[in-house]
Amino acid sequence: MIAVRAGPILIQNISRLLSYYSNEASLGSGVNRNFVTYSPQDDFLKLIVCGNGEALGFRFGVPFYGKWVRFDF
Repeated sequence: MIAVRAGPILIQNISRLLSYYSNEASLGSGVNRNFVTYSPQDDFLKLIVCGNGEALGFRFGVPFYGKWVRFDF
């Protein structure tokens, strides 16, 4: 899940880096090279499907178990 949330920031930082190196020879050091810092969220929902139609969930330090935890879209 981290890769999904970090993707836009990663793209922005790679674009800035490539722009810096492609313009470095022609523009000198006047290109913006400030990278965006990624700060992940503190907690997230963790789900493990048990295979018998039930699932184990964990959020904010509280475990949940049962058929109601597994939701199908």
